[in-house]
Amino acid sequence: MALICVLDDEPVIRFVISEALRDAGCETRDSASGAEVLQWLSDGMAPSAIVLDLLMPGMSGRDFLERLRANRDWAHVPVVVVTGATYSNDAFPPDGSYQALVLKPFDLRDLVQSVLQQLRGTQGGCRGRNALDASKRS
Repeated sequence: MALICVLDDEPVIRFVISEALRDAGCETRDSASGAEVLQWLSDGMAPSAIVLDLLMPGMSGRDFLERLRANRDWAHVPVVVVTGATYSNDAFPPDGSYQALVLKPFDLRDLVQSVLQQLRGTQGGCRGRNALDASKRS
């Protein structure tokens, strides 16, 4: 089963995203802190993908992504960016450093679809009674 890390400073958004991903058959772990997630990774957590908000207090999503990509053990982890930032904003990471972009406000089905797309072809996709239905929605 795929482990998806949900990193967003808004508790309600973390909850809603995590619930939708669990309904699609994924396991989730969520945090409001990029530093905490980096510690989890250092401690051996191996997520199949990360859902990342860019505009967060403390360590920004861009800073988190730069640290993630700089570490050869984590550089391969697909990242789905979920943000309300505009593309021209300095908060945006460079093209190619993330695999998918979902703008807030977002359709939850689109977000789940984006995550499931990143998991296709990898070992340990999401599994569950709603995973197939979620992947067919567009």
